[in-house]
Order: sequence, then structure tokens, then C-alpha cells
Amino acid sequence: MSYLNVEEYRVRVRRGDEEIDGAVWVREGREWELEAGDLRLVADESAVPETRPEVFFGRLKETLEADGVQLLTCGTCAFFRRSPDPADGGWKGYCTWQMPDSATGPLEKVTLLAPNCHEFAYRAGPIEDVDPDLLARAQQAAEELEETALLPQIEEPRGLLGFIRRLLGRQPAPRPTVPTAVIERPGGQPCPCCGTRMTNRASISNMDEEGGERIFSVWRCPHCLGNFLDDWLEAYVGSRARDAERIYVVPPAEANFGVKMVARCPRPDEKGCTCAANQHFDEWGNRLYREGRRMKHRESVVSL
Repeated sequence: MSYLNVEEYRVRVRRGDEEIDGAVWVREGREWELEAGDLRLVADESAVPETRPEVFFGRLKETLEADGVQLLTCGTCAFFRRSPDPADGGWKGYCTWQMPDSATGPLEKVTLLAPNCHEFAYRAGPIEDVDPDLLARAQQAAEELEETALLPQIEEPRGLLGFIRRLLGRQPAPRPTVPTAVIERPGGQPCPCCGTRMTNRASISNMDEEGGERIFSVWRCPHCLGNFLDDWLEAYVGSRARDAERIYVVPPAEANFGVKMVARCPRPDEKGCTCAANQHFDEWGNRLYREGRRMKHRESVVSL
């Protein structure tokens, strides 16, 4: 993370039984300031600027806790582990949450200030380092070939062409096995956490109960490394653009599984398909909506 600019992060804090959406600004010379509802905290200007991430984040966390406020970000999650890689600069760690009943998969890196997801569990005390054995198993899993889905086979030609082929005893040429690829597209919508243009990892078109289009997209931010599910509903287009989408923070394991599911849909660009991938996204989006953790849409970002 650079201290040359003002960097803004959308965060969530808990005070008593209330959860409040707010923002943290990080800048050089004044470590941070936080605003959430009527709560506003500013770092001591007379203090020596401290740019080491573990000291910066620890001071922010302790200051909030002294006022009975909990910072709900990846850095305070029970599933977050500090990265041992010096290249990560102390800002990055690993999300160790795994989907239920699944084998250990590749651990995904996240940052201290990434917004908390639906599997968030607050952890008091200092951040733990990642278990070397767990990291080794995850790295081994990352090197294994990922499963791929085959494109549906083309049916044997019918009509006159099919009759001639059968008459001549010719068998249709076997179609080569082609894995379904998911193309990641950078430069998408701004991240709801830090405002950086995100990468679209996969999208699939579904149909809602009224026949309208419902598009699910899996996004990842290259800066704060947050993972998001965008649930776009055609029925909302009549109001404002930001009302047409519901954005949720999801664990990396859920995002990766969603990308793999999209690769199993023969036509992810057409609504009306009822394959296992479409059913998965319907259930996923409905569950997140019921839990009421939609993020506020981001229209702009402060970066001076």
C-alpha cells in the first residue's frame, strides 16, 4: 500500500448491537481517520508517522476498541492469517475459510482492510501467522490441474445430410475435447471497498420468477483483493442505476467455486437455462439477500 495518496476504504464497524457502514482514510503524515455514522476518530497528528502495517492496523484496532467499537475487516476476522512473505509488506494475509465439506483448496490472499464477508467471525487480540503446514498443503493444491467441463456434443446431422452420411456408412467425426474457459476481464466497475476498477472473473444469466433477466457476476479487486458477488436484476432498471445491483462480499473459496460452476453451464450468456450452475447461483444470491448484507453501491472514490 502506498502512502503517497489519500486512500479510502469502505468498512463496517460494530458498536454495541449496531453495525454501521463507514470509511477509513489512510494518508502520509496522518496515519488514518475513520468516520462511521456519528463516530469520527482521527489519529494523533503529533505522533511520529508509523507506516509499518502491523503497527498501523494494531493502533487503529486498539483505538476503536477503547471506545467500544469493533472494526469489521479481514484483519479482525478469525479466518485471517498473516502472510510470511516479505513481498506482501505486512498488508496481506490469507483467508483460511473453506467451504463446508470441501477439501483444502488454495489459500487466497486478502488485505487487512478488506470488508468483512458473510462468514466473518470477530477475533480479539493480535493477528496469527499462517500455519506452515496448511500453507504447504494449499500451495500443493494450487499446482494441481483444475477440473474442466466439456462443451456439449453436437448432435448427429439430420435431414438429407444425415441420410447421406448414414447411407454411406460414415460416422460423424468425433469432436475434440474442449474445456470450457472463463475469460477474466479487467477494468470493470469500481470496487465497493477501495474504488479500484475490478476484474470480472465470470458471469452467468439467470431468469427471475417474473421472467426478467437476473445476471450474476463474480468480481475481484486487484488492489484490496476483495471478492464480490454482483446480483443484477432487470426489474430494478427503471429507477437508478445503482438500484439495479446487489453487491455482496464473499469468501475467496465461495468466489472460486462460483467461477467453476459457471464453467459448467453450456450457455451462461442466455437466460432461461436451469442447469446446476444456474440453480447454484439462484440459491447463492437468495441466501445472501436474506442475510441482508448488501453493500452500498460506490459512485466515486477519494484519491488525491
